[in-house]
Amino acid sequence: MLPMTLSRPAVFYARALDEQMLQGLLTGLALCLLFYSLSQWLTLRDSLFLKYALLLTGSLVFSLQLFGVGRQYVWGALPWVDPYAAGVSALAAAAGSFLFIEHTLRGPDQARWWRRAMRGGAVLCGLVAVAHVLDVLPLRVVTALMSVLGVVPALMGLRGAFRRARAGDQVGLTLLLAWAVYGLGAAVMIGVIRGWMPVNFWTQHAFQFSATV
Repeated sequence: MLPMTLSRPAVFYARALDEQMLQGLLTGLALCLLFYSLSQWLTLRDSLFLKYALLLTGSLVFSLQLFGVGRQYVWGALPWVDPYAAGVSALAAAAGSFLFIEHTLRGPDQARWWRRAMRGGAVLCGLVAVAHVLDVLPLRVVTALMSVLGVVPALMGLRGAFRRARAGDQVGLTLLLAWAVYGLGAAVMIGVIRGWMPVNFWTQHAFQFSATV
Protein backbone atom coordinates (compact mmCIF):
# COMPACT_ATOMS: atom_id res chain seq x y z
CA MET A 1 0.00 0.00 0.00
CA LEU A 2 1.28 3.43 -0.93
CA PRO A 3 2.71 5.85 0.04
CA MET A 4 5.75 4.10 1.52
CA THR A 5 8.42 5.74 3.66
CA LEU A 6 12.06 5.04 4.45
CA SER A 7 13.13 5.32 8.08
CA ARG A 8 16.38 5.12 9.99
CA PRO A 9 16.70 1.91 12.08
CA ALA A 10 16.01 3.60 15.43
CA VAL A 11 12.81 5.24 14.14
CA PHE A 12 11.71 2.07 12.35
CA TYR A 13 12.14 -0.21 15.38
CA ALA A 14 10.45 2.29 17.69
CA ARG A 15 7.40 2.40 15.42
CA ALA A 16 7.44 -1.37 14.99
CA LEU A 17 7.47 -1.92 18.76
CA ASP A 18 4.61 0.56 19.22
CA GLU A 19 2.63 -1.27 16.53
CA GLN A 20 3.26 -4.67 18.11
CA MET A 21 2.15 -3.35 21.50
CA LEU A 22 -1.06 -2.04 19.93
CA GLN A 23 -1.64 -5.33 18.11
CA GLY A 24 -1.02 -7.23 21.33
CA LEU A 25 -3.65 -5.21 23.20
CA LEU A 26 -6.28 -5.43 20.45
CA THR A 27 -5.59 -9.11 19.77
CA GLY A 28 -5.83 -9.90 23.47
CA LEU A 29 -9.17 -8.13 23.72
CA ALA A 30 -10.45 -9.93 20.62
CA LEU A 31 -9.40 -13.30 22.08
CA CYS A 32 -11.21 -12.48 25.35
CA LEU A 33 -14.38 -11.70 23.39
CA LEU A 34 -13.96 -14.89 21.37
CA PHE A 35 -13.48 -17.11 24.42
CA TYR A 36 -16.45 -15.45 26.11
CA SER A 37 -18.66 -16.05 23.07
CA LEU A 38 -17.65 -19.70 22.75
CA SER A 39 -18.18 -20.31 26.48
CA GLN A 40 -21.64 -18.72 26.28
CA TRP A 41 -22.48 -20.91 23.30
CA LEU A 42 -21.33 -24.06 25.11
CA THR A 43 -23.24 -23.08 28.25
CA LEU A 44 -26.47 -21.71 26.78
CA ARG A 45 -26.51 -23.60 23.46
CA ASP A 46 -27.57 -20.38 21.78
CA SER A 47 -26.30 -20.25 18.20
CA LEU A 48 -26.23 -16.44 18.34
CA PHE A 49 -22.93 -16.63 20.24
CA LEU A 50 -21.48 -19.07 17.70
CA LYS A 51 -22.35 -16.67 14.87
CA TYR A 52 -20.72 -13.84 16.78
CA ALA A 53 -17.65 -16.04 17.30
CA LEU A 54 -17.43 -16.54 13.52
CA LEU A 55 -17.55 -12.76 13.04
CA LEU A 56 -14.87 -12.25 15.69
CA THR A 57 -12.60 -14.95 14.29
CA GLY A 58 -12.79 -13.52 10.78
CA SER A 59 -12.06 -9.98 11.96
CA LEU A 60 -9.21 -11.17 14.19
CA VAL A 61 -7.46 -13.29 11.54
CA PHE A 62 -7.84 -10.50 8.98
CA SER A 63 -6.09 -8.06 11.32
CA LEU A 64 -3.37 -10.60 12.15
CA GLN A 65 -2.69 -11.05 8.45
CA LEU A 66 -2.88 -7.35 7.55
CA PHE A 67 -0.31 -6.27 10.14
CA GLY A 68 2.02 -9.26 9.68
CA VAL A 69 1.45 -10.71 13.15
CA GLY A 70 -0.05 -13.90 11.75
CA ARG A 71 2.91 -14.69 9.52
CA GLN A 72 5.37 -13.74 12.25
CA TYR A 73 3.83 -15.61 15.19
CA VAL A 74 0.85 -17.80 14.23
CA TRP A 75 1.13 -19.57 10.88
CA GLY A 76 4.71 -18.78 9.90
CA ALA A 77 5.53 -22.50 9.54
CA LEU A 78 2.58 -22.95 7.18
CA PRO A 79 3.40 -20.80 4.14
CA TRP A 80 0.33 -22.02 2.24
CA VAL A 81 -1.93 -20.21 4.74
CA ASP A 82 -0.72 -16.68 4.05
CA PRO A 83 -1.97 -16.24 0.44
CA TYR A 84 -5.53 -17.14 1.49
CA ALA A 85 -5.69 -15.70 5.01
CA ALA A 86 -6.86 -12.22 4.02
CA GLY A 87 -9.60 -13.31 1.63
CA VAL A 88 -10.96 -16.19 3.69
CA SER A 89 -10.93 -14.26 6.98
CA ALA A 90 -12.66 -11.24 5.43
CA LEU A 91 -15.33 -13.51 3.95
CA ALA A 92 -15.73 -15.27 7.32
CA ALA A 93 -16.26 -11.91 9.02
CA ALA A 94 -18.85 -10.94 6.40
CA ALA A 95 -20.63 -14.30 6.74
CA GLY A 96 -20.68 -13.94 10.53
CA SER A 97 -22.08 -10.42 10.14
CA PHE A 98 -24.92 -11.66 7.91
CA LEU A 99 -25.83 -14.46 10.34
CA PHE A 100 -25.42 -12.43 13.53
CA ILE A 101 -27.52 -9.50 12.36
CA GLU A 102 -30.22 -11.80 10.97
CA HIS A 103 -30.42 -13.67 14.28
CA THR A 104 -30.41 -10.54 16.44
CA LEU A 105 -33.14 -8.76 14.44
CA ARG A 106 -35.20 -11.90 13.93
CA GLY A 107 -38.86 -11.39 14.77
CA PRO A 108 -42.40 -11.28 13.41
CA ASP A 109 -41.81 -7.80 12.01
CA GLN A 110 -39.02 -8.97 9.70
CA ALA A 111 -39.96 -10.01 6.18
CA ARG A 112 -39.20 -13.56 5.13
CA TRP A 113 -37.29 -12.37 2.05
CA TRP A 114 -34.98 -10.31 4.28
CA ARG A 115 -34.12 -13.32 6.45
CA ARG A 116 -33.48 -15.43 3.38
CA ALA A 117 -31.34 -12.71 1.82
CA MET A 118 -29.19 -12.46 4.96
CA ARG A 119 -28.68 -16.22 5.10
CA GLY A 120 -28.05 -16.27 1.36
CA GLY A 121 -25.36 -13.62 1.82
CA ALA A 122 -23.61 -15.84 4.36
CA VAL A 123 -23.79 -18.83 2.01
CA LEU A 124 -22.41 -16.72 -0.83
CA CYS A 125 -19.45 -15.71 1.34
CA GLY A 126 -18.78 -19.37 2.11
CA LEU A 127 -18.89 -20.36 -1.55
CA VAL A 128 -16.55 -17.54 -2.54
CA ALA A 129 -14.13 -18.60 0.23
CA VAL A 130 -14.09 -22.20 -1.02
CA ALA A 131 -13.56 -21.03 -4.60
CA HIS A 132 -10.69 -18.82 -3.44
CA VAL A 133 -8.95 -21.64 -1.56
CA LEU A 134 -9.30 -23.88 -4.61
CA ASP A 135 -7.68 -21.11 -6.72
CA VAL A 136 -10.82 -20.70 -8.82
CA LEU A 137 -11.09 -17.05 -7.76
CA PRO A 138 -7.89 -14.99 -7.39
CA LEU A 139 -7.44 -12.55 -4.54
CA ARG A 140 -8.14 -9.50 -6.73
CA VAL A 141 -11.60 -10.90 -7.55
CA VAL A 142 -12.26 -11.70 -3.89
CA THR A 143 -11.18 -8.15 -2.99
CA ALA A 144 -13.61 -6.73 -5.54
CA LEU A 145 -16.44 -8.88 -4.16
CA MET A 146 -15.58 -7.86 -0.59
CA SER A 147 -15.90 -4.23 -1.64
CA VAL A 148 -19.62 -4.99 -1.75
CA LEU A 149 -20.08 -7.85 0.71
CA GLY A 150 -18.11 -6.11 3.44
CA VAL A 151 -20.68 -3.38 4.02
CA VAL A 152 -23.91 -5.09 2.91
CA PRO A 153 -24.71 -6.80 6.26
CA ALA A 154 -24.52 -3.55 8.20
CA LEU A 155 -26.56 -1.67 5.60
CA MET A 156 -29.24 -4.36 5.49
CA GLY A 157 -29.48 -4.39 9.27
CA LEU A 158 -29.66 -0.64 9.83
CA ARG A 159 -33.34 -0.33 8.97
CA GLY A 160 -34.43 -3.04 11.39
CA ALA A 161 -32.16 -1.73 14.12
CA PHE A 162 -33.47 1.82 13.60
CA ARG A 163 -37.06 0.59 13.79
CA ARG A 164 -36.37 -1.18 17.08
CA ALA A 165 -34.43 1.75 18.49
CA ARG A 166 -37.32 4.11 17.68
CA ALA A 167 -39.66 1.72 19.50
CA GLY A 168 -37.48 2.01 22.61
CA ASP A 169 -35.76 -1.36 22.28
CA GLN A 170 -32.28 -1.15 23.85
CA VAL A 171 -30.99 -3.94 21.57
CA GLY A 172 -31.99 -1.92 18.53
CA LEU A 173 -30.15 1.17 19.77
CA THR A 174 -27.03 -0.86 20.56
CA LEU A 175 -27.07 -2.52 17.15
CA LEU A 176 -27.68 0.77 15.39
CA LEU A 177 -24.63 2.39 16.95
CA ALA A 178 -22.40 -0.70 16.79
CA TRP A 179 -23.08 -1.58 13.17
CA ALA A 180 -22.85 2.02 12.04
CA VAL A 181 -19.31 2.10 13.48
CA TYR A 182 -18.45 -1.38 12.13
CA GLY A 183 -19.79 -0.58 8.66
CA LEU A 184 -17.85 2.69 8.56
CA GLY A 185 -14.63 0.90 9.54
CA ALA A 186 -15.19 -1.77 6.90
CA ALA A 187 -15.84 0.90 4.26
CA VAL A 188 -12.61 2.72 5.17
CA MET A 189 -10.61 -0.53 5.02
CA ILE A 190 -12.07 -1.34 1.61
CA GLY A 191 -11.17 2.17 0.47
CA VAL A 192 -7.57 1.72 1.61
CA ILE A 193 -7.18 -1.70 -0.04
CA ARG A 194 -8.72 -0.48 -3.28
CA GLY A 195 -6.57 2.65 -3.32
CA TRP A 196 -9.49 5.04 -2.90
CA MET A 197 -8.27 6.46 0.43
CA PRO A 198 -4.86 7.62 1.69
CA VAL A 199 -2.79 5.30 3.85
CA ASN A 200 -2.11 6.58 7.34
CA PHE A 201 -2.36 5.31 10.92
CA TRP A 202 -6.10 5.94 11.25
CA THR A 203 -7.17 4.54 7.89
CA GLN A 204 -4.98 1.45 8.28
CA HIS A 205 -6.41 0.72 11.75
CA ALA A 206 -9.99 1.87 11.09
CA PHE A 207 -11.43 -1.62 10.64
CA GLN A 208 -9.61 -3.00 13.67
CA PHE A 209 -10.76 -0.13 15.90
CA SER A 210 -14.34 -0.30 14.65
CA ALA A 211 -14.47 -4.09 15.08
CA THR A 212 -13.26 -3.65 18.66
CA VAL A 213 -15.98 -1.07 19.35
